[in-house]
Amino acid sequence: MSPERTIYLFVNGIATWPGNFTNWNKRAVTFTHTTTPHKAEAFEYFCTPLTRPFREDERAKHFARAIREYSRLGWKIICVGHSNGAAVILEGLKRAEWPRVEAIHLVCGACESDFEKNGLNDALFARFVGEVFVYGGERDWALRLAHTITGKLLGYGTLGLTGPQRVRHEVESRVGELWWKTYGHSTCWEPAHFKLTMSLFLNR
Repeated sequence: MSPERTIYLFVNGIATWPGNFTNWNKRAVTFTHTTTPHKAEAFEYFCTPLTRPFREDERAKHFARAIREYSRLGWKIICVGHSNGAAVILEGLKRAEWPRVEAIHLVCGACESDFEKNGLNDALFARFVGEVFVYGGERDWALRLAHTITGKLLGYGTLGLTGPQRVRHEVESRVGELWWKTYGHSTCWEPAHFKLTMSLFLNR
């Protein structure tokens, strides 16, 4: 497939105002369009830490609708989600019945870490997903809060804290991990690190 048929879908986490061009996923779209031959789209939504559970289902449905359309049109799809955006991606892919995705990048993911529960073992085994990459910051206080009783009640997962759990032997060669020793929950999107972070996705 020609490079111009590759689409990157960048999904933000909580507390991100849609339409703000300083948002990491807006900047990621601009960076993709100005430095590569690929296309990109920012999937945007807003919720607070406490309101996250109330429209998560709707967000997953919207993402599923978009990814079905790109798949139908023959695009090579690469998904990148930060924090709760990782959960939106995984739930959206389930709702879309796992159309082919070349790679999924889950950055400080506040999603289910168990690959048997989140569907990634089956999706990787069936080749619906080519590769999965997990990134985490060792100073991520936000995901430590997600690991509390309150965080669990609100539905937050801890992939970016614990790393991938129960990955099947048959697919583990297609699951990558990167741990930043000095990064917090959103450090990778800061101007000093943004270009290097983007290279992790765009060089695939």
